Amino acid sequence: VYADDISFFSMAIDLYSLYEFLQSYLTKLEGLLDSLLLNLNANKCAILVFPVKDPVYISLNYHLEDIPQVQSLKYLGVIYNGNLNWRPHIEYIATKGARTMGISRKLSNRRTGMRRKSLLMVYKMYVRPVLEFGCVLFSGVPSYKLRPLVLLEREALRLGLGLPKYVAMPY
Repeated sequence: VYADDISFFSMAIDLYSLYEFLQSYLTKLEGLLDSLLLNLNANKCAILVFPVKDPVYISLNYHLEDIPQVQSLKYLGVIYNGNLNWRPHIEYIATKGARTMGISRKLSNRRTGMRRKSLLMVYKMYVRPVLEFGCVLFSGVPSYKLRPLVLLEREALRLGLGLPKYVAMPY
């Protein structure tokens, strides 16, 4: 539970046991929320099933509304998908990082731009946190999948250090 976000995880030997456990938990949660005069928005809820041998569909109800099963979802800024493949999250971070790089590009103008020390501070404060968000999850990801983030980091460091594009940076 985090602020107004709730997530719960479960595993079971068979699909029926999993369904029974999840639906009973959801019913208990419904009772608790009703006693507190709170309501859960079923349209903002989702079910994500992680790897199993065969495709699985689980249908849960809250106040007679079905909770949809999705292929991926964003929770606390991290995009999870049913394959436990971090590609959607890496692409999301790369897109967000490219937007923050726009600030660095504008500020790195040689004639009217900031000094290197200030540009490095901008990198450390605005670009690097975006590129590193959720990086602990990438420990088992092959390096070629992280390439978009590495390229953005190289570009940001080049701008911050005032280096031309043709200078080789370590991978």
